[in-house]
Amino acid sequence: MVIGLGGGSSLDVAKLVAVLINSEQDLQALYGIGKVSGQRLPLINIPHGRDGLRSH
Repeated sequence: MVIGLGGGSSLDVAKLVAVLINSEQDLQALYGIGKVSGQRLPLINIPHGRDGLRSH
């Protein structure tokens, strides 16, 4: 299982890791929509931004 925490870039990296760990595809072959083949690991993404860190 892969857990991503943070903003957009952190969550994108978590998605990529979840795919690449079990994939034999080259990274360049994954660019584009619908290019991933095979299964990815289970993924939980927990988004938060600066507003979530402010004290009110």
